[in-house]
Amino acid sequence: MRVNRLIRKQPSLCFCEGPLGANYEEPAVVSFYVGETPWHCLVSERSERVTRSEVYDEESIRKNAIVEGQTIRLDGKVNASPFEVVTSLTLQLHNALLSIPPGRKWFLGRVQLQRLLVEEDAQKIRITLAKKTGLGLTRCAIEISTSAIGTIDFILGPST
Repeated sequence: MRVNRLIRKQPSLCFCEGPLGANYEEPAVVSFYVGETPWHCLVSERSERVTRSEVYDEESIRKNAIVEGQTIRLDGKVNASPFEVVTSLTLQLHNALLSIPPGRKWFLGRVQLQRLLVEEDAQKIRITLAKKTGLGLTRCAIEISTSAIGTIDFILGPST
């Protein structure tokens, strides 16, 4: 997934098969394979505002998280999907390690996975800060137990 700019309204999804040209204007692109064939989902904004969001129990993830140097992991069972655990742990690691100006917050920019996350992964996830570019871009490694399975990038949003 690559996010080129913040999406604030309801998304519109357009799926296309094959290579993606360099001349697209969409704020985000999700790329994946079906068998050997590359597919892309171009995400653009519709005019309709977002009227609600899905909440999940981030508090239980925070309470069961342990930061060890540049890494964060769970120390206990939580009732959350693996993707919720990845995003929540990554945000918590950012808040623990990186100071940001008041009125700004972190946004998910991109996730690259070598395989899909499965329910059994949730308790074995480890997130490690791998790279920081300036104040506003980071890349974290995603591991299941000790096996690297992908990366997650965060972007520091503008002042509110």
